[in-house]
Amino acid sequence: MNEKVLQLVARSFSSQIATCAIFGALGNVLALLSTQLASLHPQMAVDLSHLGTLYVAATLGPLWGGLTGAIVSFTPFVRFSIQGYIPPLLGLTMFPLKALTGVCAGFLMRKRIRPVFSVPLGYIPESFFTYAVLTVGIRAFLSVEEAAFFSKALVLSILTKAWVEILLLGFLIELLLRVTGKGVAD
Repeated sequence: MNEKVLQLVARSFSSQIATCAIFGALGNVLALLSTQLASLHPQMAVDLSHLGTLYVAATLGPLWGGLTGAIVSFTPFVRFSIQGYIPPLLGLTMFPLKALTGVCAGFLMRKRIRPVFSVPLGYIPESFFTYAVLTVGIRAFLSVEEAAFFSKALVLSILTKAWVEILLLGFLIELLLRVTGKGVAD
């Protein structure tokens, strides 16, 4: 291959890595701020970490969105698992679940489905698995008394809050893509 082509590919790849890292860091900062400022319950707080995931998924594609989703999981993992009530081994499911949203939403956006629709559709798998983790998984890892803390009402409240965030983020990503003039990655 031509040396100039290789340099262009390497520059593009390092640019994608840098973008992924920057938006992963942004997602963690947003998660840190939002979970500290808007804590609704010891195990429920506003979490805007997916902003980084979804922007990268829209601009770089599903695989980069998935990687960014895994990166933005760090702060929620610490907040809700290490510092919270979810056992750390079970809390590790946050990493692949947030990555799954980045992959699914990125794939849908690549298919030219507008972010206002693809973001909520891309969140559906994470939503189902989150429900399973917080109902079945918790009971497998915690005693009956501790697991009772995760009532159906709390789990449904967590998911309702998450859906409101996702709908808001779908509109926000749509707006960001229009304002910045960025298109969806091919």
